[in-house]
Amino acid sequence: MWNGRPELADELVAEGCPIHQPPNTLHGPEGVRRMIEMGRAPFAQLTFRIEVGPIVEGNRLAARWESEGVYSGGIPGATVAPGTRVSFGGIDIWRIENGKIAEYWVSSDGLHLMAQLGVGADTQDAPTQ
Repeated sequence: MWNGRPELADELVAEGCPIHQPPNTLHGPEGVRRMIEMGRAPFAQLTFRIEVGPIVEGNRLAARWESEGVYSGGIPGATVAPGTRVSFGGIDIWRIENGKIAEYWVSSDGLHLMAQLGVGADTQDAPTQ
């Protein structure tokens, strides 16, 4: 879905599926499509690849992913020029019921991405973990 096929949410995501990614209050296939479209909008040539996993335990599925793309503009506070290459990663966890994603947790490294975009550049010298 994240590699440019958000319409796959219609067959992969259960109706009412909560998406745990604050501050989003999105649900179901439409919510997943919207989250993907919003996430991809400021980037061109955005690709995702699985770095670790998938890891399956019971009805849970998890994967660590890495993404690369080109910033197109539109993120408030970004100071880098459009055309800047960026990369960031994250972990997705899904609860599966009846062959569909019934619950979706997203944890991405937004701080790393925002630093690459120059958002809050005055705090770039702060220690990181």
